[in-house]
Amino acid sequence: MGGNRIEELKNIIDKIFLSLEKDDFEMLSLLEKRLNSIDLNSLKNEDKIYLNKALLEIEKKIADKKEKILRLIGDKENLKKFI
Repeated sequence: MGGNRIEELKNIIDKIFLSLEKDDFEMLSLLEKRLNSIDLNSLKNEDKIYLNKALLEIEKKIADKKEKILRLIGDKENLKKFI
């Protein structure tokens, strides 16, 4: 994989993390399309390891966000019972 491609991949991943922090789901959708457009078949082993670790971190952040949202929804439902 060329140096420019790996830099583009790292740039996309950085932007994914930033978008997750900002809850910018529109940007996440655009970044997903960009990520899907990159040919990952020619990755070097070290690039595959980097990508795998990054995707695992992204999955964890998404799971944490989901848990937080579900907790907030549950809290809201509990408040409605007292109103």
